Amino acid sequence: MLRTNANPVLERDRSLEVLPRRLRLGGLGTGLTVGLFLAACGTSDGDGSGSSSGGQNGPGGVTPITPSQSCQEVRLTAYDAGIGGMCEYNDALPVLPAFVRDNITLAIAEPFAGGSAGGDFAESCGECWEISTISSTQTVMVTNLCPANDDNPVCQGPALHFDVSREAGAALGHEGITIGEARPVPCPVEGNVHAVVRDRNDFFIRLVFANHRIPIRSVDYRIDGTDAWRPMNRNGGAWAIGDAGDAIGPSAPGISFRLTSPDGEVAEGTAVLPANLGPGQNFDIGAQFAPRDPEGGMCTYVPDGTVFADAFGGSDPVLWEMNTYGGAQYEESAQACAAGDRCLQVTNYPQWSGAVFRINDALPVEAYDTLTLSLRASEGRGTVEVVVGEEGGEACDAREVEVDETWQTVSLDLGATCDGVPEFGRIALINRTQTFGLTIDEVAFR
Repeated sequence: MLRTNANPVLERDRSLEVLPRRLRLGGLGTGLTVGLFLAACGTSDGDGSGSSSGGQNGPGGVTPITPSQSCQEVRLTAYDAGIGGMCEYNDALPVLPAFVRDNITLAIAEPFAGGSAGGDFAESCGECWEISTISSTQTVMVTNLCPANDDNPVCQGPALHFDVSREAGAALGHEGITIGEARPVPCPVEGNVHAVVRDRNDFFIRLVFANHRIPIRSVDYRIDGTDAWRPMNRNGGAWAIGDAGDAIGPSAPGISFRLTSPDGEVAEGTAVLPANLGPGQNFDIGAQFAPRDPEGGMCTYVPDGTVFADAFGGSDPVLWEMNTYGGAQYEESAQACAAGDRCLQVTNYPQWSGAVFRINDALPVEAYDTLTLSLRASEGRGTVEVVVGEEGGEACDAREVEVDETWQTVSLDLGATCDGVPEFGRIALINRTQTFGLTIDEVAFR
């Protein structure tokens, strides 16, 4: 476990988790195991001293990037989330939506901790994102932080990155590392915002706000019976008032709260904080932001169908890759390609050997009609059997192609040959004849 004092108020556990990158291997060729470490995410423990730095640089000097309000690509990993985190409230708090209580939560990469509106550090707390993968669409709430440091390179940016809970990963149909699309959406909360007390004495109080529909940009408090609003200070994932005996002391009249969103909407609470409300307790502030519709339409994630065109397709780090078996070898080449600057050269390609394209996250069948690829013989000639289908499972009808020294574009009608195949995660090119050299280029699902 690593500790950091980058933020003097908010220290986060920064443990590292190593997870297998699952490659659905089997069927054709030999097995391959690839390990990829994924970021684990910290929790937060506020000590009640001072206020967080916030600002545009955030903890650790990472410059926040403002995500788009519309659908955008997001990279996902998964970790074993607890019931708390940077946002400092128990995810099982009864007032929270059912999906949050079921731990459908995420830890946001540190460069994006200011949330979708690019506010101060921790403005993302309690914000909801609608995430779409090739398998599912799910609303997930930000409750934690994925720190940006050398041990968590995937959380350093510039790519938008969410480390989702295992439960959220299961709901989204992914494990390991994957790519999807996401957009910020109003949280489907019921009732009012609640304040949860973290620390309190006669002169100081530190609390968090939970169950808000949209992010909170600023918080003010008012002493009951007065008209003046005074600002609260961000303090880690919480908000604090110091030297406030006149507001929260044992003989003070108590305080109410006013919340302001990034776009200027104000939710003015009517309830007064009870004088005897202690750490761990919460109360209804008597206000909520107005209902609103999310911007744009629901995200639909359809991966780019490029398998290879000058480079392996996909979205980093979920990329197509090539493996060979039966003695065959391959390398990238710049010689006599069909298009562009690079193509793939398969050598030592004896009968029954193969060159196999694979990807960690298989493509959805319904998104594509055809598979096209360009083939030529760099040495000799032969017959290649093209097999596309599920990794280690169902395959489309095979297509045999006679290959000589001239480029030819092969097109497979996926609708006619792939009935019953649930996903596309493998393309195998099997040599059915004598040894020859094979060059491959411009491989794409369309």
